[in-house]
Amino acid sequence: CATGAIWLLSAGAREGERFASYSDAVQSFDWTGFYSEFNGEVFFEWLRKQLEAVCDITLIDSRTGVTEMGGVCTRHLADLVVGLCAPNEANLAGMERIAEALLRSETLKAARRNRSLDFIAIPTRVDRQGENSRLNDWRRQFLDRVGRLIQRDAEILWDLAIPYVSYYSFEEKLVVGEPDSHPDLNKCYAYLGA
Repeated sequence: CATGAIWLLSAGAREGERFASYSDAVQSFDWTGFYSEFNGEVFFEWLRKQLEAVCDITLIDSRTGVTEMGGVCTRHLADLVVGLCAPNEANLAGMERIAEALLRSETLKAARRNRSLDFIAIPTRVDRQGENSRLNDWRRQFLDRVGRLIQRDAEILWDLAIPYVSYYSFEEKLVVGEPDSHPDLNKCYAYLGA
């Protein structure tokens, strides 16, 4: 990418009347056939190398959970998987299951990776104005469980926590670079991006 440029490749043509055909194509895509009959693994390795050649960093949003495309994004394309974890048991346990599965040597071997895979977890929607005892409890759980997963001090990940700001929970609004944006969120996203 050119210095300072951001390129966006959207998921596909899905505006207006195209949405129905886009949805059908996504839901009927034969992942098994793509990999077994059309060298899907070779295609994604080629795509990864193309992206590396033109961009310093490629971010792929695959937040739909356990899906075929999520597997491709995490097991095959990724060098680093970033799990976003809201402060509740379901999110923390789910993030642990995903990380443990991804980092298993059998998983990496099955994906025929010739490079390592790293995983980090970022706490999100952390309400620092709420109940201190509950916040401290959840912080301890996050640090213990994530530290065990990544086998290093998780404190730096806690420092990346994305705060909960109710104003942004009602609509999709830009956070960074807007004149009325929240300073804590601006700081957080700048730190995360660095």
